[in-house]
Amino acid sequence: MDDQGRFDAKQLFQDFNPSKFVIFASLFLQSIVLSVRLDNTITSSYWLVFIPLWLWKAVALAGAAVGFAVYRRHQEARYDPEIRKDVLAMGIATALHTLILLFEILLVVRLEIADFQWRIVFIPVFILCAATLMSCIYAATNKRDFELECVTFVNLLQFIFISIRLDDIVAWRWAVVFIPMWICIVCYFIAVLYHLGISIIVQKKAMHVPPEDYCSTSIHGFVSLAAFISLVVFMALLSNVLDGSLNISFAAVFVPLHLFLLTFCLMSLYKRGGNHWWFGIRMDFCTFLLTHCSLLQEYGNIVYTKPTEDDLPAGQVDAVVVEPQSEKASHKNDKREAVVVLKLDCPD
Repeated sequence: MDDQGRFDAKQLFQDFNPSKFVIFASLFLQSIVLSVRLDNTITSSYWLVFIPLWLWKAVALAGAAVGFAVYRRHQEARYDPEIRKDVLAMGIATALHTLILLFEILLVVRLEIADFQWRIVFIPVFILCAATLMSCIYAATNKRDFELECVTFVNLLQFIFISIRLDDIVAWRWAVVFIPMWICIVCYFIAVLYHLGISIIVQKKAMHVPPEDYCSTSIHGFVSLAAFISLVVFMALLSNVLDGSLNISFAAVFVPLHLFLLTFCLMSLYKRGGNHWWFGIRMDFCTFLLTHCSLLQEYGNIVYTKPTEDDLPAGQVDAVVVEPQSEKASHKNDKREAVVVLKLDCPD
């Protein structure tokens, strides 16, 4: 709800990014399961421990398969350049997900079955980093989002350090091995400070910015700062535990990472984006939900407005104005509907 007491339920669906939510929710659940497995609290096979990641890849690959099938059925879509860009972007994302899946399979095989070099396990990751570079170039030229691809590419050196450390080619401390990650964290901190600085400058200069936009920018900046602190604490704890200088459980080490991933899960609720051709929906995710779910059409496609006390008649202590947003509701009632709460004085 904004400063004027207005809550737009439809806006919540419009800002939701289902792709990023699936990714961060899967990583959040995976971090929880992996932490208890590393502490031997559970002794299940790693094939079961990695179920959240398997579900993530299953959703991504199934969505791409359905999207490609729908694209082939609609011949007229091939003549639309924007649709071709969306389908090509979906194909690139599918290839990247396949490489990640191959890495996860090799990782579980290395942990459960075979004993081979860790560098072999990381080969799909090295290929993935090279592929993400091309994906970033394509996304930048076509004005598409490439945050996750960029993060993967800049961590190429980190993956190399981890692989050679696990193979005992080098005997560095883990604090040294994680230096590339620390560099990325510093860059992330600079970006967060820049974001917060922009919001402060906008407030000081009294620019013509809507209050809701300024509030959203400030909240995003402070949430990103909280995520940065969580990531720093996690990396510090993990480095010390792996080096043997700190003796605590992995469940405690992973708590900051849980908070970091949970923060990004919540931020995905307000991150617009996503490919319209996943699962062949061919429309915005919000529009798809409101079109196929009658319950959301009735209760999720409206705006709630709470008037001020000056606008209320005598004897009324509160009122909520409901503005229907759907065409069906707007045809039924051209005027606003008001639900009024009356205050009744009861005798003792």
